[in-house]
Amino acid sequence: MRWIVPLALLVLTACQDRTRDTQPPSAAAECQQIQHSLGETQICQPPQRIVALSPSLLELLLVLDLQPVGYADLVKFQSDTLDNPREQIPLLGDRITQPIRYVGTSPDPSLEAIVQLKPDLILATLEMNQQEYALLSQIAPTLILPYGVGNDWQENLQKIAQIADRRELAQNAIAQHQQRIAQVRQNLAAEIQERSRILVLVGNQLDRGLRVEGNTTSCGSLLENIGFELVLPPNSPTGSPNLSLEKLPQLPADSVLLLGYDFSRNAPQTQDFERSQLQQIQQDWENNAIAQSLKASQNNRVYFASAYSCLAYPGPLGAEVYLQEIEEQMLSP
Repeated sequence: MRWIVPLALLVLTACQDRTRDTQPPSAAAECQQIQHSLGETQICQPPQRIVALSPSLLELLLVLDLQPVGYADLVKFQSDTLDNPREQIPLLGDRITQPIRYVGTSPDPSLEAIVQLKPDLILATLEMNQQEYALLSQIAPTLILPYGVGNDWQENLQKIAQIADRRELAQNAIAQHQQRIAQVRQNLAAEIQERSRILVLVGNQLDRGLRVEGNTTSCGSLLENIGFELVLPPNSPTGSPNLSLEKLPQLPADSVLLLGYDFSRNAPQTQDFERSQLQQIQQDWENNAIAQSLKASQNNRVYFASAYSCLAYPGPLGAEVYLQEIEEQMLSP
């Protein structure tokens, strides 16, 4: 077990367990049994103090106009305090309107920090928090949800909306997202008809290799939804974890989308975040002879976007940032 749980945590959770066990029958009658990836959790009232242990879950709370009291990011961009979320939380920080505390990274959350927040609901992901579920459940009712790839985010959103009694907001968000997909499909119809095959690459530096995105993440699935055909290496139907630069000319792509990232910075400075994420990969691409020899480069059909927008935020808010980046570049003269 990676956690060393202090005596104070054990005492506090024991007290919380006794409190839940002694709820009056009237309160218990209003409880909901919520199914999630690791079982079933009882929720007895709309949560007021929510901790979100991933960007994907933060995104869904913001869609429902819910403000979490605690947050764990994928990487430690920010300091131990989130005193300026607008600048400290990439892309969505300006939507934070209430005090919020940093509780570690998504794969390594601080139980002590979470306990101090006295949450009444913890939202965590199956991919990163499965081992911590038992301990998190002792602090507060905990839901373990898939990260949200594909349509999973819609199911997650509806589940949280059910708990928070915000079903209409969830339905509206899903409908608006579908309308946005249809709008982008229409706006890019001519581009897609003429150049439908797109190669989506994720990387930080070219000499470290590139990952080819398939439709198993929102980065690729969103492009498929608007009509593009994803170009994949042979015998790799879902993408490739590593692809050497020398193999790029073998892939028959009309366009290339490079998704850049740079997680070396402690403070992302949201206003310049996208530029900082793309600076290295864009410079490498422009200075590499193999990259410049590609048909897409010669036809000025290479586009750049932040990997964080679609990988960290697979729901409607991340999709809007991602699709807007792509749409603007493809439609520019």
